[in-house]
Amino acid sequence: VGVSIPKDLDVDGHTNLDNVSIAGVTTFAGNIDANGGLDVGNIKLGNAGIITAVTILASGYMTIDGDISITTGKLRIPDTIEHYGDSDTKIRFPSLDTITFETAGSERLRIASDGVITGRGELRLTEGTGAVSNGDEIGSLMFTYPSNDNKNAKIVALQNAGTSGADLAFFTRTQGDGTNADGGTEKLRINSDGRILVGHNSARVISTTVNPYLQLEGTQYNESAISVTRNTNDAYGSYLILGKSRATSNGGNAILQDNDIISEVRFAGSDGNDMVNIAAQIRVEVDGTPQTDQMPGAMIFYTNSGGASATERPVSYTHLTLPTKA
Repeated sequence: VGVSIPKDLDVDGHTNLDNVSIAGVTTFAGNIDANGGLDVGNIKLGNAGIITAVTILASGYMTIDGDISITTGKLRIPDTIEHYGDSDTKIRFPSLDTITFETAGSERLRIASDGVITGRGELRLTEGTGAVSNGDEIGSLMFTYPSNDNKNAKIVALQNAGTSGADLAFFTRTQGDGTNADGGTEKLRINSDGRILVGHNSARVISTTVNPYLQLEGTQYNESAISVTRNTNDAYGSYLILGKSRATSNGGNAILQDNDIISEVRFAGSDGNDMVNIAAQIRVEVDGTPQTDQMPGAMIFYTNSGGASATERPVSYTHLTLPTKA
C-alpha cells in the first residue's frame, strides 16, 4: 500500500520509515543521519546540511553547496572528478593504477602504473613568484636517490642580465661528497649566448679576439684534455675535421678562393693579463684555384718572435724537422 502526498509533509518529531523511495529531487535544509547506509538517486544538500552515513551510494548526482569533509574512511570514485561549471576540466581514473588530468577537453598529464609520467604540453618551472637577482635560480629540476632522497644531480636555469636572459647549468655530485648536498657542483653550463662551458661558468677570449662557443677549462691534467677514440675492426682511425666555406649561412657550400685560410691550430698562453697572445700556430691555406673535387692547399707553421705586438713569423727550416717515411 502506498501513500501519495501531493503537498508538503511536515514532521516535527521522529519518523521511522523502513523503505522510502523518492523519484524526484529531495532538498534537505537540515541533517541526514543514516547509520547503515544511504542509497539515493539525486540529492541536494543545503549550506546547513550534514550527511552522516556509513556508506553513501549515489547512483545519480549529489549537489552540495558547502564543503565536503571526510574525517575517516575513503572517497571512492569510479572514473571522473569534474570541475563544477567547467565540464571539460577533469581528473580521471581511466584504468587500473592510472590517473589522468584533462583541460579544455584534452588529456594533459598521465601517471601510469609503472610511475611513468607523460605530459602533453610545456613543463614550466619557476622559483616562487617574485623577481630574482642576476645569477639566482629561476627554476630547477632535481634528481634524488630513491631510498634516501639524496640530491645527487640537478639542472637549473640561472638569470643572466635581465628577465629575458638565462644560463642553463648542469650539476652532479661526487659519491661520498657530503658538502654539496644540493645537487652537487656545476660541471657544465650553456650560457645565454649559446656557449658551452665545461669546468667553468664564465666565457673568455682565448687568442686574439676569439671567444669560442665551446670552452673547456680545468685545474687537473685530465680536466683539461680531449680524447677522440675510434673502435672499429678496420685500418681507419679517428678524425679531427676543420672546414671552411664562403657561404653566409649554416649548411651553405660556397667555393673558396686562392689564399683563403681554411683552418688554424693556435697555441695561446697567459701573459699575466689575458690569453689573447699566440705563441705559435699552424695554418692551412688554399694554394691555387679550387674547382669541383679539387682543393689545392698549403700548411704553414708560425711562431711568435716574443715582441709585445705578438706578431707571427714563419718557422725557419732550420727549426723544422720532417721525418722520412720508410
